[in-house]
Amino acid sequence: MDRISKFLRTISKKRRLKIKEATVLVMNNQLDALDCKKLSGFKNHFRVRVGQDRIVFKTSKKGNLIVDIFNREKGYKNIDT
Repeated sequence: MDRISKFLRTISKKRRLKIKEATVLVMNNQLDALDCKKLSGFKNHFRVRVGQDRIVFKTSKKGNLIVDIFNREKGYKNIDT
C-alpha cells in the first residue's frame, strides 16, 4: 500500500471528500479555484492547500501527476522527484 492510500485511510471522511474534490480539480488543471503555489527548489512541482492537508503535484506536457498528499505537520522533506 502506498503512502497516499495509507494517509487517506487515517483521516476523517469529511477531510477525505475535500481532498478528493481538490485532486479532481488538479487533474483537470482547474487551479484557479485552489490555493496553489510553486514549490521552491523544484522545477515543476506545486502544492495545493486543503485545510490542514497538502497535495503536491508535478506538471508535465501529459498533464498533472499527484506526487504526495500529507498533513502540513509532516512537511515537504520526503517529496519524490
